[in-house]
Order: sequence, then structure tokens, then C-alpha cells
Amino acid sequence: STMELLQKAVRFAFTKNTEVYVLLCCENVRWMTKYGLTDSSAASTASFANVVTHKFGDFKTGTKLAELAMSIVDRQKNKFNETQALNTANQNVLGWVKPIRSRIPYHVRAYESGILSGNMEGACVGKWFTYWSMYHSASPLGVLEADMTSMIPKARKMGFIFFANFYSIVLQLVHNLMGKSENTIKFIGKAMDETSAEWIKKMPGSMVFLAFRSYAFVTFGEFEKGAEDALERGHAYNEKMIGMQYGMEPFYRGISLYAMARKTGEKKYKKPASEVRKQYQVWVKKGCVNLVGLLQLLDAEHFALSRKKKVAYQTYEKAISTLVAGGFYNNAGVACERYGTYLSETGQTDGMRARIEQAIVYYNRWGAKRKVDLLKEQL
Repeated sequence: STMELLQKAVRFAFTKNTEVYVLLCCENVRWMTKYGLTDSSAASTASFANVVTHKFGDFKTGTKLAELAMSIVDRQKNKFNETQALNTANQNVLGWVKPIRSRIPYHVRAYESGILSGNMEGACVGKWFTYWSMYHSASPLGVLEADMTSMIPKARKMGFIFFANFYSIVLQLVHNLMGKSENTIKFIGKAMDETSAEWIKKMPGSMVFLAFRSYAFVTFGEFEKGAEDALERGHAYNEKMIGMQYGMEPFYRGISLYAMARKTGEKKYKKPASEVRKQYQVWVKKGCVNLVGLLQLLDAEHFALSRKKKVAYQTYEKAISTLVAGGFYNNAGVACERYGTYLSETGQTDGMRARIEQAIVYYNRWGAKRKVDLLKEQL
């Protein structure tokens, strides 16, 4: 049917051309309002919710549309398109305004639905978003590793090599964090080898690789590399595929930029760092609950850079409390480290040691043994 063809075009355009994607999503909804519900209506509504949320900036209406898409899913008899509706509604819209961890069951459902209905591509997308959500919500790394190790050969067997490659990026970083690789920021090991992986040089593989490398730079304290990478890339990531990754990726660029701005005093780091912070202020104001603690940490870095010592101390404390309360032990560890660094810079060496010990607790809960070992060497 025409609606089905339009929805296939939407899936293709999402990674290729944002403007075409937006036009197709709007056209899909126009046809749906004219001719009524079809088997692709839930997916069409979810895609339109993504456009309304991130292209038009209306998070409130986008959320309502995503919830409408979820209700349509439950009434559809043909389950082949269920996976796209579940994934788009929860990854691109609801994952921004509801706790990330609460979205994981829907991505698992998308995977299972895809397997049962024969939509293997949708199933692989469901797994990919499951892993993305698990990583960002600081799910135990051991659990994540076990699932990905099992899934990668399955994806290759199904013929979805590019999804297997995506999973491998995350798995290699997990190995680095767990101490199952001799590397930290280099994605070289049992899961993948960045030096021979040609697929990371073009979209969408390049987008995924650069994002996770940005996480590695911050987690392992390679802020200069992270900042230079951020200056080179700018905000292109967010402009390529709207609504992806719950707004997490810019945070890591921002932390690297603030770290280097404070270390060097150079303006080339200060302005882009401030731009990241301003974007988070907009997102949090619109109800992005998962970004509150990240904005507080960016605020603390901003106050530290501005030499507002007292308010910086208070804001670091607030950021740590918020991140721990949300279960974001990965970023709570980062916050403790950054606070410890600032305490050291302001002569509070005892406080620095206490924050490093605190970071060790959080990274240990996450399962990042290699990171824990590196921090213990600082004590």
C-alpha cells in the first residue's frame, strides 16, 4: 500500500536526509488522517512524534503523539510494523521525558515482536536500542556483555552485519571498562579493531563510533582528546539523526570542553562548552528528566571555570546526589572525579581523596573494574 511504502521511505530517510525524513513523516500523517488507520499507522505516528519533538521543539505534543502511537500498537493485528513503533516512540521521544530504564522493556518487546513476526531488521533495532539504554542507564556491565556476546553472532547469521558492528562498538568499550582489554580509549580487542574497521568511516557507523569514543574519552580522563574531537565534530551528531540517544552524547563533549577550558583558559574551548550547557538548559526545561543531573554537572563545571568556588562546590554535590538517585552510577563516577579535581585545584586535598573513593564505589557498582583499578592507583 501507499502508506506502507511511505513508511519504508521514512526508515531509509532517517539516516540519510533529515529534511526528507521530516517531509515524509508529515505526508504519512496527512494520508493517515485522510484514509484512516492501517498496519503502519502506529509507526507513522511515532515517527511524526519524533519530528514534532525534536524538529519543532514541542516536547509536550510529541509525548502525547508517542503515547498515542503506543496505544495504536496494542490494537494492531499485524505485528510486523510493531517494532518500529515501539522503538521510535520509546527511543526518540518517551526516552527523553521518562526514566531511561523504564523504556528497556519496550525495546525488549520490539526485539521479541520482530523475531515472532519475521521483522528481523526491527528485531535488531530493538536490541540496539536495548543496549544503548542499558549503557546509558548504567545497567551492570556484566549483564550487558553477556547479552551482546550472544547477540552479535546471531545478527551476523541473520545478515545484519551493520547491526553486529554497532553492537561490537559497545561491547569493545564494555571490555575496556571491565578490564577485559589492555586498551582504554582505543577500540581494539576481542570485539573489534578500529584500525581495520572501514565501516566506522561513514554514516551511520561513524556516528555510533564517535559517540562511544567520546564516552571513553571522558570516562578514562582523556579530556584533551575529547575536546579536540568535539571541536572537530561540532553539533553535527545531533543534526544527522534527530531524537537519538536521549541527548546524552553532547554531555560528554561538554565535559571534555569544560575540562580543557579550565586547564588552558583558551576561548576555543569555552564557547562550545557553554553552547552545550545552554542546549541542556533548554532540554531540561522541556521535561527531559534524564538530563537533570547532567545539566547540574555542566553547571558545576561552568561555576568552577568562572571561579565561583562556593556555588561550584554546592552544584557538584547536587549533581552527584541527582545522578545517584537516578541510578546513573557511570556519570555519578564522572561527577565525583571532576569534583575531586576541582577540590585539588582549590587546595582541598582531603576532599579530593574522599571523592575519588566515592567514584570507586559507583564505578564498582557499574562493573567497571579497569576504571576502579586506575582510580585506586591515584590513592
